[in-house]
Amino acid sequence: MTLARLLEDFGAVPASTAASGNETDLEEYRLEAFEEGYRAGWDDSAAAQAQREDHVAADLAANLQRLSFTYHEAHAHILESIGPLMTEMAETVLPRLAHETLGARIVEIAQSAIRETPGAPVVIVISDTDRAALEKALPDDPGFPVSIREDPDLPSGQVGLNLGNSELEIDLDAVLAGIQHAVSDFFSEQQEQTA
Repeated sequence: MTLARLLEDFGAVPASTAASGNETDLEEYRLEAFEEGYRAGWDDSAAAQAQREDHVAADLAANLQRLSFTYHEAHAHILESIGPLMTEMAETVLPRLAHETLGARIVEIAQSAIRETPGAPVVIVISDTDRAALEKALPDDPGFPVSIREDPDLPSGQVGLNLGNSELEIDLDAVLAGIQHAVSDFFSEQQEQTA
């Protein structure tokens, strides 16, 4: 079997047109056959292009879905890994650091308050356990009149700052509890979203 038998011959002239012998009819027939073949080829090409575009779009959607899943999986894994570390920091490192820097923080707050009401004497009410940290952070000449008063009933981490007629309280334990609560809530919420 030859290839010519498998393919349609658009150039073949029908017997009725060939019999008429009219050159114009023959040329019109050839032109119509060419246009019909061209249109069929164009339609096949357009259909193939549309099929390729659909295939590319489906592949892209599948890849994006896998990437999204991978991102969420990595995000959940990272949060799961750093959760215990952040909790440990909030429960262990931050309290120690806060107590170690309490004196410096009190001096900073007092200096800021003095700028607002210059000349007013500053009285710092502190527990006896925090006095050493405060005295270490307090400069020899702070630039304002200051006195330290110990209160045996005041727990460590709580400080009263009296400046003239105004009072300010610092409660490290409440601040640290708030931080620990925020860290715990954050990781609990992330676990619920992941589940």
